[in-house]
Amino acid sequence: YARGPGMGASGVANIKANNMTDGVGLKIETDRLTSGIALEIVGNTDLNTGKLLKIETESLNTTATVEITGNQLQYGTLSKFQANLVNEGTVLEIISNGIDTMNKTGKLLDVTAIKQRQGTLINVMSEDLTTGSGIHISTGDQLTTGHALSIVTESVSVLDGVVNFNADKLKH
Repeated sequence: YARGPGMGASGVANIKANNMTDGVGLKIETDRLTSGIALEIVGNTDLNTGKLLKIETESLNTTATVEITGNQLQYGTLSKFQANLVNEGTVLEIISNGIDTMNKTGKLLDVTAIKQRQGTLINVMSEDLTTGSGIHISTGDQLTTGHALSIVTESVSVLDGVVNFNADKLKH
């Protein structure tokens, strides 16, 4: 085991495959796993600037640096982030510090569900929210021909309106 500052700098376990162009570098198969965990990283109470998991690429063009697939999933949750005591932190942060690198078709978050005919694509719910905002959109002072919020539909027969505000229990 590694102990002390810099002792694990090269990795306690290090797999080098620098000339690998195809295949799988590390594979864990657990076909019959029903209630256990295939890979677990736990036990750190002193973490502040380090990371329990870091995935990095220098590729200029990739289809997905990280891919989580559950094409057979019908019930349950595919991915979950849980932080019960978050106070001033952020559970999921998407950052792009590139200097004007994104064009009009670039996206920081893309939710695509082309074949879905029912359900809710994005749900934000907080039953106990008393101050703050359920959704906050801020653009700064540089917005000219863009929009803080753009809603577009190609439907020709929207029965209940393109945007729906429901405040049936509002008393004031």
